[in-house]
Amino acid sequence: HVLEPPPGHHVDELLVVHARALERAELVAAYEEAAESSCVICQDDYKEGDVLRELKCGTAVPHLFHVECIDRWLITCATKQRELSCPLCNTRV
Repeated sequence: HVLEPPPGHHVDELLVVHARALERAELVAAYEEAAESSCVICQDDYKEGDVLRELKCGTAVPHLFHVECIDRWLITCATKQRELSCPLCNTRV
């Protein structure tokens, strides 16, 4: 399958957009892998006894966070009148 740029655009613009999408996909995959063992908000590894919260993002891998971290994240979003979203995948929650 050959990618064709939209009318009025050049091939090099298409390559840059495709590279950005690939970089983002690779970055999200790396974060999801790291998120299985640590909180992406505070960067601390999960330890036995930690209380975690799962956001329902609709992804195959659950997005878990320390309760204190994700609650602070969501409160900050609400206070700044931003959309409540997952800090890992940016999906609206």
